[in-house]
Amino acid sequence: MESWREQYLGIEAIPETLTEAEIAFFFRLDAGSLEVVASRRRPMTRLGLVLHIGFLRMSGRHLPALERVPSSVLAFAGDEVGVAAPQLATLRAIYRRRMTLFEHQRLAATATGMRAPSEAQLRMLTAYLRRQAETKLVREQLMIAARRWLYDHAFLIPTDRSLEQIAARAQDHALTELKAAIEASAGSATAAGWAVKLGAVGPNQDQTLLDWLRTPSKGFGARAMGDVQKRIAVLQSLGAERLVLPEVPIERIRQHAIRISRRKASTLSRLGEPRRTVEIGCWLRLQLLEITDVVLMQTSRRIGQLWSDARRKVEERALEQLNQYRTGVSAIISALDDSDLSDCEFRERVCGAVLPLRSATVTRGKVQAIRNEMAAMPGPLRMLLKQADALRLTLAPDHPLKLALHTLRTAYSEREPGLMPWQIEPFLQAPSAALQAARTARDRLAAYEVAAAMLLKRSLRNGSVSAPHSVHHRSVADQLMPTRNGTSCGRRQCAIIAGRARSMLMLGGSGRHCRCGRACWMRLSARAK
Repeated sequence: MESWREQYLGIEAIPETLTEAEIAFFFRLDAGSLEVVASRRRPMTRLGLVLHIGFLRMSGRHLPALERVPSSVLAFAGDEVGVAAPQLATLRAIYRRRMTLFEHQRLAATATGMRAPSEAQLRMLTAYLRRQAETKLVREQLMIAARRWLYDHAFLIPTDRSLEQIAARAQDHALTELKAAIEASAGSATAAGWAVKLGAVGPNQDQTLLDWLRTPSKGFGARAMGDVQKRIAVLQSLGAERLVLPEVPIERIRQHAIRISRRKASTLSRLGEPRRTVEIGCWLRLQLLEITDVVLMQTSRRIGQLWSDARRKVEERALEQLNQYRTGVSAIISALDDSDLSDCEFRERVCGAVLPLRSATVTRGKVQAIRNEMAAMPGPLRMLLKQADALRLTLAPDHPLKLALHTLRTAYSEREPGLMPWQIEPFLQAPSAALQAARTARDRLAAYEVAAAMLLKRSLRNGSVSAPHSVHHRSVADQLMPTRNGTSCGRRQCAIIAGRARSMLMLGGSGRHCRCGRACWMRLSARAK
């Protein structure tokens, strides 16, 4: 069924806004329907039967007797059966006998091939909606999917109240399954205490724990980073780290979590099950994912900001040195031009002009100067690296950042942090100029931190490092579709291709699409056998 027809499924009256093309699409009779209509004796009953058939094609439901029919639809239906249609009419005005109305409803269903769903078919619809409830969280979306499924299978669409009850049962089933998965991951005892813990007083006396966790972190300072670390520790103590749900897409987690973000902490205990466990569990999981992303984003941006600040200082120092060179050269030139100076006076003036240049630091280039400037203030970088290491990043065994973080972790555990020359792996084969210029263990550690920070920034940008509890920095395996979902989607797609190929083969089709469809058809046949 075309997507534009979904808006008419389940409606209870013919819209006034139907275009001529839509009226012709729904109310034009084919040969079989025309034969059924022609078997009626009275012209008005033939007109009524055309309206029944067209409305059933359009909405999947019978046309109510009291709804007014638009004049444009009446005129088109009258042209189809060759009668003069009235300008204003309802089905009650067209039919004299109520039994004739019911009989025409049955004839319209027979002409269109539609029938009322049985109990077994409604159970099939419920099973279909249970699968759809995993991705469609709004009940209205489930009802739209139910109407389309019924129409595609040539079943009459029940009342909206019946569909809403079926959709509600499907949602309850999906929530119950998700609650069981959450309790299996975090533990039923942990999940049962979430509402009480989140409603208790948090680290700030004027805020509950829920409000404190919802407050976004700001800045790159030590206080802000410590606050982020404290939030991550609290979420891990609540079991958010164990809430690994690979079968649940992040969009579904976000839809359940957004409701908790709008609730007050005092209302959590009043929520019914399984909604309470599902919403709180998804919110805790999403909070951990988003805070991890914030930490990694802040780390990458802060490293870039520190690099920019160091580059600006280096450029200012280089400009200052250039001015000193110009001043010194100008002083030497003026001394050379002064013929009255003695040799001793000339030497004194030249030594005074060159003296500021003797204290200038010598570097191999701008990059080394920037790294030296960053190593001169290791405090911010050290804090960032400790914060990133606390996230337990996922790295390949041969990734140099894995060894670098391990080396830094070992150095930070000592009373006086420092590195010896043989401890600068993985930068030992090609050490930076800053590492080579370092003379003491403390300076070597600072240069090592600069190299590790730049390696971390590059790894976050190219995706070679991932975090187990993240949205934007997931590993490649976590970004792929789960195996169970991929298998079911592959089977559905194979069945669709096979159904199309069967029709094309019966019509004598050929080509690449038919060969692909034939392979899918044979595969499904072999699996069925």
